[in-house]
Amino acid sequence: MERAIAIPEGLWSANLESLFPADGREGFLAGLARPCRGRNGLRYVVEEIVPLDERDFDHQSAGGLGLSPEASSFLNHLGRKAAKYGLAPVHIHSHPPGVSSFSAYDDQVEAEHHQWFRAEGQPVLISVVQARGQTPNSRIWVNGSPEPCLTRLGLQVFGLHGGLEPTPALDRQKAFGPQLALAASHLWVAIVGLGGVGLLTAELLARSGFTNFVLVDPDLVEASNLNRLPSLTARHLGLQKVKVAKAAIRRACHSLGREARVTAYPADIYQGPKQVKNAVGSCDLILALTDDHLSRITCLDLAFKHGAEYLQAGMLIGRDENTKIDSLSMEVTGAEIGRYCPLCSGRLDPGQASVDARRYVGGEVWARAQAEGYIPEEPAPAVMSLNAMVAGSLVMEIQSRMAGLGRIDLWQHDRLTGKLLFEKNLEGRLAGPGCEVCGRRGA
Repeated sequence: MERAIAIPEGLWSANLESLFPADGREGFLAGLARPCRGRNGLRYVVEEIVPLDERDFDHQSAGGLGLSPEASSFLNHLGRKAAKYGLAPVHIHSHPPGVSSFSAYDDQVEAEHHQWFRAEGQPVLISVVQARGQTPNSRIWVNGSPEPCLTRLGLQVFGLHGGLEPTPALDRQKAFGPQLALAASHLWVAIVGLGGVGLLTAELLARSGFTNFVLVDPDLVEASNLNRLPSLTARHLGLQKVKVAKAAIRRACHSLGREARVTAYPADIYQGPKQVKNAVGSCDLILALTDDHLSRITCLDLAFKHGAEYLQAGMLIGRDENTKIDSLSMEVTGAEIGRYCPLCSGRLDPGQASVDARRYVGGEVWARAQAEGYIPEEPAPAVMSLNAMVAGSLVMEIQSRMAGLGRIDLWQHDRLTGKLLFEKNLEGRLAGPGCEVCGRRGA
């Protein structure tokens, strides 16, 4: 069973100054991680970082550091108590440039800590080391010895080695770094909603080297889909969208010399069985590409609960009271604990989600919602050209995050007016009451 540690990029970047002090000294962070069941095995999602200051160190230099007895005792007992809640202690420290792996001193100290934790009922100790200017290394101490594990920093994956033959079909992606194709073939992606944006996104990801997918959509292909779903003809009418998407992914992967692993659920993410929600939550990345708030909030909740990355995307052709088009809007936005949440920021509306939920009640409630104008009498207009722009922007955002090129928390563009909005580094800028979904505490 594979073991991995997943660190939210925002949480990591917010603590880089403590991990890599400007004066060149080694840094140390301690935190707590929650185990989650992933498609490839068990992943530990870091959710808390314990703040330390200079008073917590006995010594701290470019060649090493030592915690004070008080700080060491506090962290030890915090890690011990965490076992009651199923959490594991995490120790993160930096190294000088060029010292990228664990030292003999690290081995000794961590072995002693792990032995003490085991005696106190805490079976796991997670350790991460990173040399300045290099990539992190991680290991998990369990059953008395350390086991190497993968590190997922946002969507960047470290610790993957070999296993894939180079393919000329992906030659033009080398600019994104040698690890991109390897990580893409390792990560699992859940796509919820296989409409105009979802099916295009699935094909683009497959042709970028992604091979592992969970697909969720209850709908069948209709005549109105043929103007915006790639490669579809009249013979696909009445087929499940997830089956069409599954076949498209397999064809694309086969053309690259890759074998696709695709699990398809012709189900509704909100009302579907627990098996569907667990399958989506176990993925590394959840893409909510539906056209209603309820299903997106459901996906967002699954991402936060299971420690998955989350992105949503969509388009809207706006019309005025005379039905004349007045906007051609596109959006891609993500979510991360402590960084940005589309629910907190108003990009998702719980009130509208409650209206969306009326469809499951039906009868008089649904009829009244339609009569009051909450439910559109006709589907929103859509064209493949806008869908393609949204899908391309979404996949570009995924590739940028995987390649360590940064992340955009919110991107909006009105093709008609040229108005563009994008936001980076939104952590700490959300005010108001706390959020029950992302867990953010109120301002």
